[in-house]
Amino acid sequence: MEAKEITAKAALHPLLAVLEADILGAVVRASKLISFRARRTILKEGDPPQQAFCLLSGAVRVFHRSAEGNEVTVKLFRAPALFGEMEVLAGRPFMEYVTTLEPADILLVPAAVLLKLVKTQRSFAEAMAVDLSLRLCIATHNERALAFCDVDTRLANLLVDYAELAGEPRAEGGIRISVPLTGESMAKDLAVSRKSLVRSLAKLDELGLATKSDGRYVVADLEALRRRGSGTLGLTYNLTPGAAWSPAPPTAPEDPKATPG
Repeated sequence: MEAKEITAKAALHPLLAVLEADILGAVVRASKLISFRARRTILKEGDPPQQAFCLLSGAVRVFHRSAEGNEVTVKLFRAPALFGEMEVLAGRPFMEYVTTLEPADILLVPAAVLLKLVKTQRSFAEAMAVDLSLRLCIATHNERALAFCDVDTRLANLLVDYAELAGEPRAEGGIRISVPLTGESMAKDLAVSRKSLVRSLAKLDELGLATKSDGRYVVADLEALRRRGSGTLGLTYNLTPGAAWSPAPPTAPEDPKATPG
């Protein structure tokens, strides 16, 4: 992909869109665009924070993995999104694993470039702060669900998340989840036993809310499934184009000598 094409694609990313054209161009030249196939590992827990990741297209799964190989999903990102910046800012090794759910284009922004943007580009720093805050709210909600919700509730959350991430409306009704899901993969997502997962899936099937057809799960009634979940903050997240922070118009500074009244 040519530099101009990469820059044009990067300009659609809400966080990068706040940068002036010359600065965005410099960021793109200093970064590297990589196209990943589905089910490819992008980063691993413990890797050094040498770059942040701007997801320009596609979707990824973010998860923790124990030494025994058990996993739990903590985020599902659909482009546009940014991840890895937390560890870059803190100067700490990456805390999560990330794999692609489908083909994805990712701009690898060197840590030094990201840090310079934060220090010199106020609009970028403030937009990123808002983005991080929103994702912290999601992480807090997920932590509560892990601690207090049963498998039935968390499975409902998960299927709603996947339907929002990769749902395709069907002519005959319902939403088909295009990402291939299995009992094993969803048990890993939720960090539960396969037996518990199968029981919860059977309940949803009996209620007519979710079933498997032609190798893909189909959600018959998304709102009914959502009501079985724990709330409105799911794992799925992306930066909606046009919804990123934008600077307020400048105001004249107050006169320090002025007195109220």
